[in-house]
Amino acid sequence: VMEQKITGWGLTQSEKKVIMNRITPTLEYEDFTGCDLVIECTRYTESGRRSTPLRKNIFKKLEEILEVDAIIATNGSTIIISELAADLQHKERCVSLYFPVSHPDARILEIVSGMYTSEEVYHKMEVFARLINYKPHRINESNGNVSLRMVATMLNEACQILLERVSSMEDIEETFTIIYGQRFGIFRMADIIGIERLVTLMEAMFNDFGEKHYKPNPLLWKLYRSNQLGVRTGKGFFIYDENGQPLSPNKSLYN
Repeated sequence: VMEQKITGWGLTQSEKKVIMNRITPTLEYEDFTGCDLVIECTRYTESGRRSTPLRKNIFKKLEEILEVDAIIATNGSTIIISELAADLQHKERCVSLYFPVSHPDARILEIVSGMYTSEEVYHKMEVFARLINYKPHRINESNGNVSLRMVATMLNEACQILLERVSSMEDIEETFTIIYGQRFGIFRMADIIGIERLVTLMEAMFNDFGEKHYKPNPLLWKLYRSNQLGVRTGKGFFIYDENGQPLSPNKSLYN
């Protein structure tokens, strides 16, 4: 992400070095001792399986070494925080913090309070959001929160319109950017988020809600199964150069 910003003159190499110097890598849980806030960001499994058991284990290990008033958060968008907190001794300190990735410059933080989350913890997260220049949005516990549920529905409909040959990819993108005032079209947005991630998250929402509009469209499965996963792999709905800039629509979708 930082390299893309550097390419687009949104970040300098010096600023990148400053950011990287703030990061201390570790493989030991003990190094989190003394932290006031720990955000778990476990990646979904490559098989597409939900990572709830792994996340619950991480929460338990963190509880063993953190102070009682330290906050344990997850960045999972389709993970229910109440489920992660259920087996902990101090459930009230658990919260979900989701940074929507549909727009690289989005400054909204979705703060999800679970069944056990205390008001004190929620208000601390509001302060945290403002400290990092994000606008806090209070979300009641729901798979996909707000941002992902909206993106999934719009993306599925856009895919269906394309599949039916109602309109071209370029015109669908322009409809999204010009009429709805978005910086990126829905297909470019999907490529930025990552096709594999979207398929996994949408499957999780479909399994929870049973609503057809969350079930990944066949075009998404076509990209997923051919390992054309978006910007990261150089191909998705668009074909990208080495700097992650779109070159042209991916015509193989129509074959």
